[in-house]
Amino acid sequence: MAIKNSIKVNKVGSTIDAQMILIFEILENINLDSERKNQKFNKLIAQGELGSPEFVELYMKTIQENLRKAGIPLGYSQSVRLEECLGDKTLKDKAEKRKINPSELLLEEIKGIITTKQVGNEEIEEIVATKQLENIVNTGLNLKQRTGNRFGGFEPPTYEQVKKLHEMYKENFNCFTPDGELMSGILSPDGRSFNFAGLDIISDYAKGHGIEMRGLSFVWHDNFPEGLEKIKQNEERAGKDPAEAIQDIFRSYITAYGNKGYDCYAWDILNEIAYDSKVVTEGENKGIQGRVFRDSKWTMAIPTGEERKDFLKKSDIALKKEETSNEQNRETAGERDGKPFDERDREYLALYINLLEIARESAPNEKFYINEFHLENPQKRENFLKIIRAIRTYEQATGKTLIDGVAYQCHINTDIDVHEVENAIIGLEEINEEFKKAKPNEELKRIKPLEPLDIQISELDIAHSRNEGKANEAKEEYTLKILQEENEKQAKLYTGIFDMVNRHKSISLLSLWGPADNLNFANRSYANGEMAHATLIDENYEVKSFVREYEKDSQGKAETKPKKFFTRKDLIDATKNVDRVEVSDVLHPIVSEEQKGQEQEKNVSVRRSSSIGGDGRI
Repeated sequence: MAIKNSIKVNKVGSTIDAQMILIFEILENINLDSERKNQKFNKLIAQGELGSPEFVELYMKTIQENLRKAGIPLGYSQSVRLEECLGDKTLKDKAEKRKINPSELLLEEIKGIITTKQVGNEEIEEIVATKQLENIVNTGLNLKQRTGNRFGGFEPPTYEQVKKLHEMYKENFNCFTPDGELMSGILSPDGRSFNFAGLDIISDYAKGHGIEMRGLSFVWHDNFPEGLEKIKQNEERAGKDPAEAIQDIFRSYITAYGNKGYDCYAWDILNEIAYDSKVVTEGENKGIQGRVFRDSKWTMAIPTGEERKDFLKKSDIALKKEETSNEQNRETAGERDGKPFDERDREYLALYINLLEIARESAPNEKFYINEFHLENPQKRENFLKIIRAIRTYEQATGKTLIDGVAYQCHINTDIDVHEVENAIIGLEEINEEFKKAKPNEELKRIKPLEPLDIQISELDIAHSRNEGKANEAKEEYTLKILQEENEKQAKLYTGIFDMVNRHKSISLLSLWGPADNLNFANRSYANGEMAHATLIDENYEVKSFVREYEKDSQGKAETKPKKFFTRKDLIDATKNVDRVEVSDVLHPIVSEEQKGQEQEKNVSVRRSSSIGGDGRI
């Protein structure tokens, strides 16, 4: 299987985490014979912890092999002491008492054992594989615990299964997305100190293998650095507005990341900021119409004092009226796709514009993206397009470049219509076209055409729709018939999205979420013991048959022109002389170029993109 040979985008990728990278490194670097490697690896990933027999054997062999290469013998007494040191299960407690990292203590003790006249301190680092040792100790290899807590309790993979997974990654992906290691609440929970250990592991591996890396979900409502709450309280007790302190901490995050030189080709600086529905269905604002932004604790970065007025002017600039020749379009960016931004939404808009400005000032060369999910939902899509249009308007007015692209997560299930997925892409392409052709006007003196935003599919998975959202309820029994029906729907939707990606040259990335069905986040929402079956790799670490069939079919096909889809401009052109246009809710592929001319001669009923205004206006 080679997905990247069938998908015509620059990058095909997948999420991955530091633990899986460490396992890949073991596969590539630890030299055991086949039978023993299989046996020991299975034990290592099932129960591999500091002090375990598997850990001892792994690093005894590593150190002995490196000493052998250096031509330095290890005496019997040294071997005994080294084995006892590596097997010391009280090491963590000892390190905690000394307030140092366990890997530092272990390294210190190992140096004391093998340092002789023949082995100086300068050679120790290489001999004990210091970096690899620190990675193992700091991150751990208890994959069983990981799968139990995060992926529904399924058994960890065997050596042979991970070997298949490793080969699949090498064959198919030219980019990785770290799974959580760059989220602000993980990177620095207290807002003061930073832990880049996981990112270092992934970055080092990626660079060593010619793989690019993208950053995921930095500002995210669901992973807020809890330490910022305490900082806010301290500022308030001191009679200060906490906004300045919170903004400074945000700036320190970006600066610390930039100083590491990871060179991510894209970074989701904002994640999931749009609200899902027009009607608030939770919290104290339940029932309020017209909400655009999701609640977030990052609002503590909004000034409450004298600076507030100037701060909120950012949203005023973003929502300026656009001067056009079409009176129907003389609306603010906030009104274009439905109801205007209310006061709360204006605060959020100013907040995110301000954070983007800080990020750009702190790391001017980074590629910043806004990542969003559920864009197949018309209401959510409407909110997101309003936000993007407002930010682009602000960029035009100020001459600043705040974002480089947008990413559509595409976590969907088998009941979703692929055309609704495509509507999200078309809506973003229309915004690109709109701002590419913008002209100067009286209100916005410095207005200029903007470079198109890059568009990415960042977290694609397609879950079986049966049992979704029933994790705490009795599961519906999965008969063979139901499983087959869901598999067929999934295959059709995946291949439909592959075709869509190939049609839209604006899409630069297709990235998959989760390495295999039993290691996928979607399992958390399903009934106990049932999988979401959401990825391209089944629980036996075999590529699903429809993927191989798609690759085979795509290799045999001649290059064809993409199907014609109506954009807003197409609709205007096609209906210039038509008195009435009927509008339905879903976009579908429609007439060919030859048929289009015929359609212009009569009153047409056009199926539309849901990115057009909710009242059917163009």
